[in-house]
Amino acid sequence: MNENNFVVAFPTDTVYGLGTTLYNKKGLERIYELKKRPLEAKIGVLVSDIKSASNICYVTNIARRLFDKFKGDITIVLNARKKYKDFYLEENVGIRIPVNNIALDIIKKYGPLKTTSVNIHGKPNLNSYNDVYNEFKDSIDLIYAEDGSISKSIPSTVIILKNNKVNIIREGIIKEKEIEDFLNLK
Repeated sequence: MNENNFVVAFPTDTVYGLGTTLYNKKGLERIYELKKRPLEAKIGVLVSDIKSASNICYVTNIARRLFDKFKGDITIVLNARKKYKDFYLEENVGIRIPVNNIALDIIKKYGPLKTTSVNIHGKPNLNSYNDVYNEFKDSIDLIYAEDGSISKSIPSTVIILKNNKVNIIREGIIKEKEIEDFLNLK
């Protein structure tokens, strides 16, 4: 494996992910190129647990509660720590903690991953091993087969919390009302 530009596709709790190691600019450039994704469209980070997330960003108490309740299905945009800010020139980072065993094994092997859905930007997500393989077999270093755990085919819900109010960036598998009800927000 060439870690300088390594890119892997793997199942997550919601859709197939395309990822590279966290501080890997060449790998990230490959992802943008493969997806034909605009450079201003940010890519989130998958981590294995709250402790790993805390090394990348400031995890609030509300975020901890949301991760515990909706783990795998929610991405929370949080304030980035200095190392991440300096490397990516981004003030915030979207964090997701999967429960999918394959995704967790990959994170344990390689560390946190900059991850996005597997698809060409603006096209539907590819959500089976065969679809990912047929589209990207010549351009991705490693494609993990699903284990039957992807059943949702709907991406994670991406939120940002401001003044104890949930702001939906992208509504996915978790609906805004579920989040507000859980947090007892009005």
